[in-house]
Amino acid sequence: MLVRSKSDEEKLRLGGVYDEDRGGNRVIRFIESNLVLESGKPFVLLPWMKDFIHSVYSWFRPDGLRFTKIGLLTCARKNAKSALTYGLTAYHLLADGMMSPRCASVAVNKEQAAQIYDWLRFAVESNVKLASALHCVNHKKQILYPKKNGHYRSLSSDVGGKFGHGFGFVVHDELAFHKKDDLYNALKNSGDAIPNSLQVITSTAGFNKNAQFFKLVQYGKKVLAGEVVDPTFQPWVFETPDAADLDDEANWRLANPSLGVTHGIEDFRAQWNRDKQEATSRHTFCILKFNQYKDAENVWIPVEAWDACKAILPPLDGRAVVLGVDVGATRDLTAVSLVAPLDDKTVAVKSWGFGHSYLHRDGKGYVKPETSRRENKKDNLIALLMALSQALQVDVSPPKPSVY
Repeated sequence: MLVRSKSDEEKLRLGGVYDEDRGGNRVIRFIESNLVLESGKPFVLLPWMKDFIHSVYSWFRPDGLRFTKIGLLTCARKNAKSALTYGLTAYHLLADGMMSPRCASVAVNKEQAAQIYDWLRFAVESNVKLASALHCVNHKKQILYPKKNGHYRSLSSDVGGKFGHGFGFVVHDELAFHKKDDLYNALKNSGDAIPNSLQVITSTAGFNKNAQFFKLVQYGKKVLAGEVVDPTFQPWVFETPDAADLDDEANWRLANPSLGVTHGIEDFRAQWNRDKQEATSRHTFCILKFNQYKDAENVWIPVEAWDACKAILPPLDGRAVVLGVDVGATRDLTAVSLVAPLDDKTVAVKSWGFGHSYLHRDGKGYVKPETSRRENKKDNLIALLMALSQALQVDVSPPKPSVY
């Protein structure tokens, strides 16, 4: 029995049953017996994949339905999580027992959506039994299952759309890198009326802590720690902690459960030794290969070097200073940095961050939706500079800013 959290203990208290033969083993047998990888080799699930499958599919409520409604998986890139999810998609389309099964995968963009569809199409066409049961519609990125009135759609998060029917199974692939959460929000409750509906959400860490995937990971960590009890949510978090020694190879496997199988440890070692020498490459490596969330997509100076420069801002009376402003128009944050050259040829830097609600008040509430993005930027910039002038106790007249 796989008991990983207080949420799993709660399932037992509610009269639930853990049954691998009825649950996870059926999924594993289907994938390994019917599917092939992109290389044409048989799909052999790794041990950690089987554990994930059992945790999601082997817990049953007293009424016989699965407990899990959301399975969350986060790990570093190149660990075959996308291959795992296309295997699960094929299972739900063909073998989960739903009438009129409707399945979807949501990718970052059109190119990735096409790639996911091509993986599944290749697996179908490589199996005579699957090919006779399913019909691939390439120009629509759909796979039809006429016998059961089922279908699969490969969707892209950067293309809008409305979906009038529910999906019994949805994969949100690399959700941290979706530019918008709109499609996720549209689909996350699409299977509420469908028995045994399931959403599987996968991604490597990103750099946007305001996006939905970061919030889901934080929620998942609370579930694993027992701070939140949620029998419907099954999180799997593979990450190398920020405070870990990144040169200790034992810590590499914390974020890379498939290390040594899907990518060689020698190549991993060589890339890390190369990329850690330069700030931007190190930053990107930590996001993609150590599965660490960062506050920005790119950096030009290592965070630890920046933190080492911390000091008290000296008096700036009479000094010429430069203000750099990145103004948020409607939703994003606004950042301001003050730079002041000092007599000893060093530079004093002070930065502020302002949230959406701080900048977008007009005395009666938020600015009207019809207000243009450009007008918002201009008004916000003037208000921001006036607020800073008061905070710094300097006399600044409202400028006529150039807005880009």
